[in-house]
Amino acid sequence: MIAEDGCAFVSAGLRSNSSLQALNISGNCIGDIGAQQLAVALSPNRTLRILRLSDNGIRKQGAGALGLAFTENATVSELDLSRNYMWEDGAQVLSSAIGGNPALQCVSFASSGLRRQHAQPLFAALEGNTALTDLDLAGNGIEEVGAALLVATLHANNTLRSLDLTFNNLRDLGAQNVAQGLEANRGLTFLSLSDNHISEQGGRKLAAVLKVSNGVLKTLDLSLNGLSEEGNRDLAARLRMVGGQLTLRHEA
Repeated sequence: MIAEDGCAFVSAGLRSNSSLQALNISGNCIGDIGAQQLAVALSPNRTLRILRLSDNGIRKQGAGALGLAFTENATVSELDLSRNYMWEDGAQVLSSAIGGNPALQCVSFASSGLRRQHAQPLFAALEGNTALTDLDLAGNGIEEVGAALLVATLHANNTLRSLDLTFNNLRDLGAQNVAQGLEANRGLTFLSLSDNHISEQGGRKLAAVLKVSNGVLKTLDLSLNGLSEEGNRDLAARLRMVGGQLTLRHEA
């Protein structure tokens, strides 16, 4: 474990290195101080492509520093900040940086404390983004209100290909909001709504949209929800009509 002190050496090495393309220091407890040190090194770096910082105790100060770094860094294409509870007060800077960055293609904020009140700046920033293709928001607390904010993003953004909303307590209203976003979306090919307390009501809305309005989505994960066998069969049939593949776990 490198912790904060070790991260200072890593950051110094990153500043002087001109060939390193991938850096994984997940699970090293670098905290906000370590994240701030890395941010200083990231701003001028032009070689790093992959950065994994999962489970490092990064909070709002570290998130803010990294956000500022990604307003300047335009080479990192894959960023993993999952399992860092960092969204309080760091949401605006980080969201703006992610939305405006021309290089980031794959970002994970899974289990990072993203709540519905933090969703608005992130989703708004993504409306005009033309780089990000893969976004993992699993294990957060977006809920129905956050899903409603996602509608405009899905209408405006046709670059995003994969969106993971697993375990976000979306429920039926959230599923209906997502379905509304899918009506005009022409980008997403993979969507996970697994483990979100979605029942027949939400499933019927999704099925209706997939049959009539959306011919792009290829994989929809609705496993670990409250859909009946009949609801599963209905969704599967509708997805087959548009050439999709329905991924479901049949629950007792």
